[in-house]
Formats: sequence, C-alpha cells, structure tokens
Amino acid sequence: MMPANHREQQLMQHLRGGAWVKAITLPPSPKLIANLVDKGWIEQRGIGAELSYRITKEGLAAKKARVRIYS
Repeated sequence: MMPANHREQQLMQHLRGGAWVKAITLPPSPKLIANLVDKGWIEQRGIGAELSYRITKEGLAAKKARVRIYS
C-alpha cells in the first residue's frame, strides 16, 4: 500500500474520528478530496449543504503507513 503524502495526511487528520464530517468544515481542496475519494481512502455522502466525508479503513491504514525517508 502506498502511504499518504503530507497533504493527504493533513486532510485525513480532520476525519480521524471516523464519523461523518461536513464538507464545509474541511479545508477547501476539491481536487485533493476527489483524489482521496478515487483512492477509496475517504467516502462521501449527501449533496450541497449536506455533503459529508469520512475516512475509510483503507484511508486510516494509508495515513498510518510508514513513509520512507531518503537521506
């Protein structure tokens, strides 16, 4: 599994509780959110003002995966 990059981890940090979070409370990053949905790391429900997101088991695993650091 590919680990989440820094921006992905930051956004998923908002969703770490596992409950549905209203889109309006998340940072405005539509492309990043769309990429996370495409990867299956977060899921969405609702439309308009009711749009919400939550982290999936796969997203939690990607968030916790170790990132290799090259020196």
